[in-house]
Amino acid sequence: MVRGKQTLPIRITNATGLIANTSYEIGTHTVYTNGNINTTWVNQTTSTAAASDTTPPLVTNPTATPATILLNDNSRPRAPSTNISQLNVTVTDDTEVDTVTIDLSPIDGSAEAQMRKISGTDIWSVPTNATAGINLTHNLIVTAAATDKSGNSNISVSISLRVLRRGDVFSSATTSLTCMGWSESPLDRLSRRLAQHLFH
Repeated sequence: MVRGKQTLPIRITNATGLIANTSYEIGTHTVYTNGNINTTWVNQTTSTAAASDTTPPLVTNPTATPATILLNDNSRPRAPSTNISQLNVTVTDDTEVDTVTIDLSPIDGSAEAQMRKISGTDIWSVPTNATAGINLTHNLIVTAAATDKSGNSNISVSISLRVLRRGDVFSSATTSLTCMGWSESPLDRLSRRLAQHLFH
């Protein structure tokens, strides 16, 4: 119980040395100027505010599975798992994590795509395809990256995702062409390009 001596008239008093996020009972009674004391205490319970949380959530383990996908630019069917990637991050915080979003605008997605928490874990996840950003590796920023209940956020983490064109993929102008894990000889490359020119 918090007790102290105050002289009337008074409407406000400050109590110091209290602990954050703690309930206190405040008791008052009156002492008259002639020395008589009212022995009946009037008590009121109140609580101090929680300590301020200034630490942003920790965002780790950014992954894209697979890390390379094919451009989803037309209605042609794709082999399973070649045009969709599962994007994951691990998010932890001293309090409760509220939201986690990721900027998918470089691949023509939402600038604030919502990531969903996998039940029973600290992993937040979202699947994505790509309809833009051909032949580029994109660093997709986890924006507002984990806005917790205290308003703290972390925007320092990004997920790397590479987008390639259909099945005929150019890794760069100076390296060999690859097609989902196998390498072409120069003759194979010339034959494929002639076929593309004739039939596309």
